[in-house]
Amino acid sequence: MARAAALRSGARAALTAALALLAACAPLADYAHDRGADAVDILRGHVMIGFGADGMLEATRGLRLGAGMYDAQCAGLHNRALGTWTERVEEGGALFVHGRYEKVQGIPRVSGSYGTVPSWGSSRLLQPDETWVDLFVFRVTAMAGVGLDVELRLGQLVDFLGGLLLWDPAQDDAPPAG
Repeated sequence: MARAAALRSGARAALTAALALLAACAPLADYAHDRGADAVDILRGHVMIGFGADGMLEATRGLRLGAGMYDAQCAGLHNRALGTWTERVEEGGALFVHGRYEKVQGIPRVSGSYGTVPSWGSSRLLQPDETWVDLFVFRVTAMAGVGLDVELRLGQLVDFLGGLLLWDPAQDDAPPAG
């Protein structure tokens, strides 16, 4: 009986110490919010309805195969939010040689909007608010009047797993409150 009480007392002390250490490293609310946001970043997608046709496969930001153009109303997950927007895309290419024009209205831009002629500057592999983790994506776009765009962001998976250990390679965690 005394041994069981001693074990419970020791377990409580260890749990209290662990919680105190976690609170000292990062406030729990901020930590939970940032991990949730990082988890949402791993998968992006939206549905489209409009005029045009497109078929594009992408493996990392540099490799593409496909072509098409469309003007569509879209709804889905973009940049950590659910929303609706209008998207006009003209794209084509094979392997490392590709081009893309994109115009988005209703949101600043869709994640993965790269190799574009954007209103915020010249075309580039990464936009100013992105980091190296955004290079590692697999994306499929299929559109024929009705369409789907799905993006698996493996770099963001690294960011999520790193965040569990308080490492933020995407540099997208919120500053600590207080």
